[in-house]
Amino acid sequence: MNRNKIITLTAITLICLTTGFTKLTQQTKSSYNAIAEYEVRLTHTGYTSTAGKLADCPIRSNGKVVLSGRLWGEESGDIDDPVFYTGVLQIDIDMDICSIKRLATGEDKFCGMRVKGNGPVEVELQTSDSSTNQESWIKIRYDASMGNFTKSVNGDCDLTEMLEEKTMVPNETMASIFNGKDLKMLTSRALKIGRYVEMDGGIETVVEVLRKIR
Repeated sequence: MNRNKIITLTAITLICLTTGFTKLTQQTKSSYNAIAEYEVRLTHTGYTSTAGKLADCPIRSNGKVVLSGRLWGEESGDIDDPVFYTGVLQIDIDMDICSIKRLATGEDKFCGMRVKGNGPVEVELQTSDSSTNQESWIKIRYDASMGNFTKSVNGDCDLTEMLEEKTMVPNETMASIFNGKDLKMLTSRALKIGRYVEMDGGIETVVEVLRKIR
């Protein structure tokens, strides 16, 4: 192959590569621009129970779980489809659980556990318009690769039960509240700035969409 043909082929190759890169860059920018980003804070105030009511147990009525950070989601889909948001948020757990322990006499007695935890969790949030049959909900997940998660469980329940409860923080303990929780107060397809509240027998769940970043 002579030198002129080599130069011609090289020029064509560069044009193709440049054109392809431009298209890829445009597609990447388009996908990036379609992603919405929000700063959110979710707060649950109350208590949890495996058995019994608040009056039965030596626990607080105003424990808190706070989940805060940024979520990203693709909002440009079909209007009837839900929107999925994801992100790594910080969770702060300070929640009481009402339970039962077996006494040496063979009798059962109500007891309480205070669950504390703090660290990062992966979050998936689905929002859906109230006119569809889909629900709005949230899930969380933690694994060791995400960094340190501090936790403790104290109270007057059986030590074995409290140690087991500690191993379940944050993915499996009911004290995490937001793992698999329906968010019935979110009734629009996409997140909107505002404060959304649900009350259930004195227990309050609040979703705050603090700002839209982009």
